[in-house]
Amino acid sequence: MQIIENLTMTQQYLTQEQHDLLEARLNQGQAEWLDFVEQAKSHITQGRDLNDPEVRQMAWQWRSDIRSFVADDLQLYEALIQLYQQEGAEAASWGTLDAPTLEYILKAVALLSVREEMVGFSWDRLTPETSEVMRRGQEAMRELHLNFFGTEGLILGLLTVETTPAAQALKNQHVYLVIAQNLIDDWLAKCTVSATDIPAEIPFTPRTYRVLQLTAEEANQQGNKQITPQHLLLGILQEGETTGGGLAMQVLRECKVDCDLLRQQLNSV
Repeated sequence: MQIIENLTMTQQYLTQEQHDLLEARLNQGQAEWLDFVEQAKSHITQGRDLNDPEVRQMAWQWRSDIRSFVADDLQLYEALIQLYQQEGAEAASWGTLDAPTLEYILKAVALLSVREEMVGFSWDRLTPETSEVMRRGQEAMRELHLNFFGTEGLILGLLTVETTPAAQALKNQHVYLVIAQNLIDDWLAKCTVSATDIPAEIPFTPRTYRVLQLTAEEANQQGNKQITPQHLLLGILQEGETTGGGLAMQVLRECKVDCDLLRQQLNSV
């Protein structure tokens, strides 16, 4: 399928090499791209607010995919932006992405960026290990047949990436992945859904957003620009102190974790 059809138009902004590279990448990820566009159009049809968790998740996905798409090539990214700015709807028509859908996505991304700046939690601040924790948490929720990402997804992600100081601190207090999985599976057995009802990017719950905010605050207080798995676990503990916590804290309580000792261990890393 030829997604970039108007070569004459693109030659004004892209070199032949850039054009060929983008077309190859678009064609390679055609199925995923079309699914993403349909998801965005569905949000518009449903009248979803830009602050809706699933819309925010979509914005995250878009931003991540764009960076991957241009492979962090700033010149290529700026050429694409110039193309969209100058050609508008015609440029946006590539790959069935019409102008209203593109505008909706870009507004969601802009709102997400402002929100992240205010909260302080940005994907750009995550260490590779923390990004892997978040990815594994998504996988864990999918394996449990859940269509939401609560704090239980965070604790499962932390336990799955076993090489981090956070995972070792949990292990030292006898918190193991299989135990957490069994507990959460029992607690959420009535919340499971079919595989078709689980979105490509599972949205965070409000409590999880609060933990992420506290995670960023923990990193800021320690003078760290990057957010580590230790900060994430500290965010879980902090949220648990103020509200009683979600299922992540319930796992820690079931395992008889000494939270004060755990906090000391994390802060000493």
